[in-house]
Amino acid sequence: MSGSTVTSQSALNSALADNTTGNITPQVMRNVNASVLNIAPAIVSAAGTNFGTATVLTNPINIVTSCSAGQGVVATAAYTEVWNETAVACLVYPISGAQLTVAGTTYSTVSVAAYGVARISMTSSTLGSVR
Repeated sequence: MSGSTVTSQSALNSALADNTTGNITPQVMRNVNASVLNIAPAIVSAAGTNFGTATVLTNPINIVTSCSAGQGVVATAAYTEVWNETAVACLVYPISGAQLTVAGTTYSTVSVAAYGVARISMTSSTLGSVR
């Protein structure tokens, strides 16, 4: 699958379902987004250790390729995916004045595990849901 272009919803579903083998790489995500969703992900580096100094994301799909312990990114005001392609956890802050909920618990920031992904949907200007 690596490096190939996904051209149908069934192929996308198959590729995502088979990610237990770790074959969904940043390149595969770029190919999926370009061919099915027509959205190119942004390649970003996390920065700062608080909301004011973290990297502000402007794209709905983001691949973090550089993050040191305690660094983070700020989600967009609508929908944000953060794919952490680093060996350390990366922090994600909500938009200014908002909080994030994970399994019914509210947080001011969430941590995306090394090589993990977070999908954030802002349900209002003050609350976002994380999957």
